[in-house]
Amino acid sequence: MILLDTDIVIDLLRKYPPAISWLNTLDEERIILPGFVLMELIQGTRNNVEQKKIEKELKSYDAIWPSSLWDWSKSKTYNILYKAPMFSDPEGINNETQGSHEKRD
Repeated sequence: MILLDTDIVIDLLRKYPPAISWLNTLDEERIILPGFVLMELIQGTRNNVEQKKIEKELKSYDAIWPSSLWDWSKSKTYNILYKAPMFSDPEGINNETQGSHEKRD
C-alpha cells in the first residue's frame, strides 16, 4: 500500500513524466489517497468544470480517512518518525544536540 501526497498527485494529474515513470514502477501496489489530499485537490479547483475533471480522474484511487480507531503505533511511518531521537524527546532535544544552540566563544 502506498499513500500519495498532494504534490505527487498533482504531478500525476499533470502527466509530469518523472511522476508517471515512478508510478509505472509500482507494479501491483495498491495506491491510496489520504482524505485530506482529496480535499486539498478539490479545494484547489477554480470552477465546477475543473472539480468534475479532478473527481473523475481520482475515482480510480482508493481513499483512506484517519480515525481514532486506527492504531498509528503499528504503522511503519509512525515507528520510523516517532522513534527517532528528535521526536521521542518531548522537548525536541536529544543528548547529542543538547546545548548546540548556545553561543560559542
